[in-house]
Amino acid sequence: KVLAPLRSKPMIFWIIEAINKAGIDQIIVVIGHRAREVKKAIVEAGYHVKFAHQEQQIGTGNAVQIAMDERSSSDRLRSPSATMNNISDDTKTVLITYGDKPLISSSTFSDLVHKQQSTGAVAVISTVECLNPSEMGFGRIKRDNTGNISHMVEQKECSPRDLLITECNGGPVAHDAQWLKDALKRSKKGSSGEIYLTDLVRLAYKEGKKIETVPMSGIAEAHGINTLEHLQEAEKIIAKIID
Repeated sequence: KVLAPLRSKPMIFWIIEAINKAGIDQIIVVIGHRAREVKKAIVEAGYHVKFAHQEQQIGTGNAVQIAMDERSSSDRLRSPSATMNNISDDTKTVLITYGDKPLISSSTFSDLVHKQQSTGAVAVISTVECLNPSEMGFGRIKRDNTGNISHMVEQKECSPRDLLITECNGGPVAHDAQWLKDALKRSKKGSSGEIYLTDLVRLAYKEGKKIETVPMSGIAEAHGINTLEHLQEAEKIIAKIID
């Protein structure tokens, strides 16, 4: 679905361009479904990115593990024996975003990276207030009695009480690179058997690590695309911004 056209341009191109505009020069695209087609489109468009192949779709946490794995191959589709170092040892911050959220601004990406590096937080989460989050499918941000973030829960994992929370996960998150690499090894699977990236927040809170947030401009920026209706709505949002 990342090749679905948004204003005649595949939506993943919008994401890559926003990340580039934010001054982030190393991009890794995790590909799985229709991997060859996605890779071909990105390469032919002239974008300079690396690729990591997620053969089994078993969650966002697993996708990031593959992207960070020094034995993940940008050229695995071409040569099964090829290997590369995707994340260099001197990388300080890893910014993670999703291929179905093409409306996130370059300023949100740069704010996430800047706040991670300026505060030393192991996680900086983009958040958005939403009155009807269940309709949007957003994960929820849970806080403890002192207001500190303690959990980030995928909607499918939410209890009835969690579903009432209006502070939501906007999507992109910036992590301390070395902490992330270690924490991914300790993240647990959800009830569906998937490894969720959101479980890292639970780990950080349990370890007493600093977690920060960056509020997004609004629901429109956090808009995700999973249906034709979502795509049509995104077209309207883009039109308001550009026209």
